[in-house]
Amino acid sequence: MAGPEPLTGEQIRETLSRAAEDRIRCEISYTAHGRWYKCGMQLTSCTDERVVLEPLAGRANRPAALQAELPVNAAFQQGYHTILFETVVADVDGPNGERIALEIPDEAERLERRASRRVAVPPDLHVAVQFWHRGYTDQDGATPPQDHWQGTLRDLSTGGAQVTVDLDQTPHFRVHQVVGLQFTPAPYQQPVRVEGHVIHLSEDREEQALTIGVEFLGLEAHGEPRRILHRLGEIVEFYDSRHPAPTPA
Repeated sequence: MAGPEPLTGEQIRETLSRAAEDRIRCEISYTAHGRWYKCGMQLTSCTDERVVLEPLAGRANRPAALQAELPVNAAFQQGYHTILFETVVADVDGPNGERIALEIPDEAERLERRASRRVAVPPDLHVAVQFWHRGYTDQDGATPPQDHWQGTLRDLSTGGAQVTVDLDQTPHFRVHQVVGLQFTPAPYQQPVRVEGHVIHLSEDREEQALTIGVEFLGLEAHGEPRRILHRLGEIVEFYDSRHPAPTPA
């Protein structure tokens, strides 16, 4: 897999202009008032200085807690690539504040989309996950009765992971819950530490297990978050290479 490709200047404007012409969905994430927020919008127009996002078709709600000069992370799919960038809110407009203008970023990055595919943990590895409660993305809520847990990593992508815990841990989790996670991908490797929010829960009463789907947050940002994102891509490739080759028919 090719490594990340940096984009600058005119490349960024051309990429954003094409995305706006196609009204591509763009995921933005940000922190405000000590909480994570994440929402999907669509790119609708682009100038030399700003790119505008509006609600997706059929959705009129504005992103919560957005205001001018707030830093945001953004990602969208274009062809065989994922485009990542970090910028700030230039303006919040529209009858209900639903139109968001972002400053054109100075830097962006293009990654092959295959890096975001989900790969199961190889059968010869047991990867323990330590994780802990960090809040909620939808509203304030009470801290669960237990706020630290251990589970098992089932699969991984650059965008998220699935972790299983004992079924009796179910009362401690709900969708929109923010958690911190740490795991060591394989023996003798350095641990990975990320933050994410719960996007789905699935109970398996036969196996007495709860599967927690977590989407990672904030890895589009420059510096250490982006380095973690790149490392996750390397781990996905490593896991993929450890799976047995298909047996010829």
